[in-house]
Amino acid sequence: MKSTLSASGLKNMGCLTWVSFCSRFSSGGVDYAPDITGQNINAVLYNSPTKQGVDDPLYCIGFNGSDEYAQIDLGVACPSALTICFWYKPEEVGGVIVKEITPTEGYHAAILELVSGTLKARLYNLPSPYLSGGALTTLTWYHIALTYDGTYVRLYVDGILVTTSGTFTRTASNPCSFQIAKSDTTHMGDGTYNHCNVRHFMVFNQTLTQDVIAAIMFDTYLE
Repeated sequence: MKSTLSASGLKNMGCLTWVSFCSRFSSGGVDYAPDITGQNINAVLYNSPTKQGVDDPLYCIGFNGSDEYAQIDLGVACPSALTICFWYKPEEVGGVIVKEITPTEGYHAAILELVSGTLKARLYNLPSPYLSGGALTTLTWYHIALTYDGTYVRLYVDGILVTTSGTFTRTASNPCSFQIAKSDTTHMGDGTYNHCNVRHFMVFNQTLTQDVIAAIMFDTYLE
């Protein structure tokens, strides 16, 4: 079953990058996973994370939990309206899933994290207690989405809204980059590297609705 999502359709919805992690290329000695929207916001692969799929019907990328990670550089300020969504399969019960950074200024903070098997979420300067997405089971695929509309952060798991923050104004990175599976000292309880598999990582400069998030989830599940 192939996804019916199109690059042009996603761009019309505000998609800045869609990295499936189903393929990769090398240029100038650097490994990349391509942005399949054609906007060239590719993921840089560090320390040779491996493409999975031999024992898993869903092609993805695997991070070893010790030094492998990916980085996506938007090249602009993090959008004031934001959606991040992707498929995630934890291999262990802890570690940073996604962090937001500004490489040139040292800004860094985990925004999605697994802490003793519980999914935690925030955007930078959202005060504790952080958002909780409930327990995740290892070796199980989940679709995760984090949105911000300028007032509220919302966390979705498998297309279902699980929690919403109180009102707050975030501090956004500029320029913005996201790192996947990399450790961080600004964390929510477990700042280690994440041993996991990831696929279909998307960033939007729009706050997607629950219906759209669910449609993306269903459309990318078996692609």
